[in-house]
Amino acid sequence: MRLLLLSGLALSLLAQTTFSRQATAAEPLFVGAATIDITPPEGYRMSGYFYERLNEGTKDPLQAKALYFGQGETEAILIACDLIGMELQVTQTARRRISEQTGIPVQHIAISATHSHTGPLYFGALRNRFHEVAVQEKGEDTAEKVDYPAFLVKQLVDVSWKAVENRENSTLRAGYGHEDRVNFNRR
Repeated sequence: MRLLLLSGLALSLLAQTTFSRQATAAEPLFVGAATIDITPPEGYRMSGYFYERLNEGTKDPLQAKALYFGQGETEAILIACDLIGMELQVTQTARRRISEQTGIPVQHIAISATHSHTGPLYFGALRNRFHEVAVQEKGEDTAEKVDYPAFLVKQLVDVSWKAVENRENSTLRAGYGHEDRVNFNRR
C-alpha cells in the first residue's frame, strides 16, 4: 500500500512538471528502486515509548526504500524509512546531498517514515531528556555509540544513488484489486 501511495505521489509530481512544459507522450518513463539497511547498533535507544528502552537485538532490519522516476528532463526520488518519524535537519541535509550527487532538484525529493515504534529514538524532546540524564549520570550517553543522524543521511544518499543506477525503461499501467490477508503490523 505504501509503495502504491508513493508511486502515485511520484507520478503526480512527474505529470505536473511534464505537462507544464508540454512534453510529448513519446518520452520514455524510467523507474528504479533500491533498499538499504538503516538499523542502528545494538544498545541504541528505541522510539515509541515514554520510558527508556534499549535495542537488545534485531529481528527484522530497518530499511530505507527508494523509488526513482524519470521522464524527459523531469526526475523524482521518493524514500520511505522504517522509522517513527523524520527529523527536519536530517531530511534537509539528505535532500541537499542527494540533489548534489544526482542532479535531481531538492523539491523533487521526498523522504517519509512508516511510523515504526521499534526504530531508533534519534531526535525530539524525549531523546534529548534521556541523553541529558545519561550524560549527567555517566558522563556520556552509552546508548548513542554512533551518530545515527549522520549515518542515516549517508544511507539515504546511498539508497537514492542505487535507485538511480537501477533505473530501467518502464511502462506505466493501472489496475485495481483487493487483498484482505495482509497484516497491518510489521510482525
